[in-house]
Amino acid sequence: MKEYRTKDGPYPLRLLYETREIDDICLDALKQAKLLPGEPEPIKIDLFLEKYFEVPLIYEDLGEGIMGSTVFNSKGAVTGFTVAPWIEEEGTATSERRVRSTLAHEGGHGLLHSKLFIADHTADLFSHSSGNYRPKNFLCRSTDISPSPGATPKYDGRWWEWQANRAIGGLLLPRPTVRKLITPYLEESTFGPRLRESLRSKAEKEVAEIFDVNPVVARIRLEEMFPMEKHQSL
Repeated sequence: MKEYRTKDGPYPLRLLYETREIDDICLDALKQAKLLPGEPEPIKIDLFLEKYFEVPLIYEDLGEGIMGSTVFNSKGAVTGFTVAPWIEEEGTATSERRVRSTLAHEGGHGLLHSKLFIADHTADLFSHSSGNYRPKNFLCRSTDISPSPGATPKYDGRWWEWQANRAIGGLLLPRPTVRKLITPYLEESTFGPRLRESLRSKAEKEVAEIFDVNPVVARIRLEEMFPMEKHQSL
């Protein structure tokens, strides 16, 4: 991870993570919490948040359109996660999976962004910022977390939300277990294993069902792992 000072946005630091680095951070956290399954199955994301961060998971109305929140103290430690109960009011598999994505998104903030809230690291930086404003949490809206079906999330400049969204795949679809599941869908190529394009839709469906995520999450994750270009990488 690299960091540099910035005057753009609400944070005095900008943190830069490689995409593979985010995957590794998520994988290490799952292992530390002893919640990385040996075989492909749904990640117990609610238990992970409570066990790894040692904080409560609260369901509470956060305001119109706000799906979740991650709160930090001045030492950069997570003090709690909040999820809006209206997300799962539909009582459908889709809404329940949306809750799982929201929890993973908030977990991403907890894993990746604690440095933004450490008083010793940011006091001088904030003292020179306009209004001397120091954020204490992330309030994440539906547009931050849930891409519409068939769409790929677009980067809008809020790097912290983009990184938290990358952690959804890292936490709910760990690379080793996804790789294990889709091995039958792979073929060898000059540049290593790649996903057979004729089987991509079938693979996406199986990943969504086995890991209990919405199809769009499975599609994005497989596109990350096995892009639809000639040169694919693991």
